[in-house]
Amino acid sequence: MPLHGTEPAGLIHKSVIISMEAIKLAPGMGRFVDKEHHFALYNLPKGGGTTLRSWIYFSRTGQLAINDQGAGYINQESKTYKYLKDIGYEVCDFVPWIDGPSVCVVRDPVDRFLSLYRDKIVREKRCGEPIPTLGEFCRNFANLMEAHDFPHGANPGLNYLGHHFAPQLLILCKNKDYFEHIFKMEEIDTSLKVCLEGK
Repeated sequence: MPLHGTEPAGLIHKSVIISMEAIKLAPGMGRFVDKEHHFALYNLPKGGGTTLRSWIYFSRTGQLAINDQGAGYINQESKTYKYLKDIGYEVCDFVPWIDGPSVCVVRDPVDRFLSLYRDKIVREKRCGEPIPTLGEFCRNFANLMEAHDFPHGANPGLNYLGHHFAPQLLILCKNKDYFEHIFKMEEIDTSLKVCLEGK
């Protein structure tokens, strides 16, 4: 049996895409509206959100407030979530913001899917044990999602796994002209950083 996360990416085949459409994943995202500086920032699950939320929190409080959970996994301290919600960060369906420019961050879809599998299915064990291999997860995607999903803590109107695994085309506005700039995840600490510092 192959180790988790080592199976070829080719196993992520069209049955996963068909399953995603069939089970009607809730395409929520992170959205931060900065009314003071007149811009909105949209991000995807496993698309640099921890980094972006940490930056926002740090820019407002001067505190980094991150928690090293080991094995290369870093998360925000729990106190940051309420603060971020109070200043305009929300987990929601796509909602346009018309009072200024918007930017978003996207990620290679295969890299994102594999990252989601490793984080939510292997590390968090959200589909229970024994942990399905990547191939098993892809082949049984709809059934596993239906059997193991639950309301998202930040927005009970979204399902946790459905929110995370929804394709980015469902999450973000399909009209790419809506965004002033679309950044790749690899640009978070370069081009996006420069853009946000300029706001």
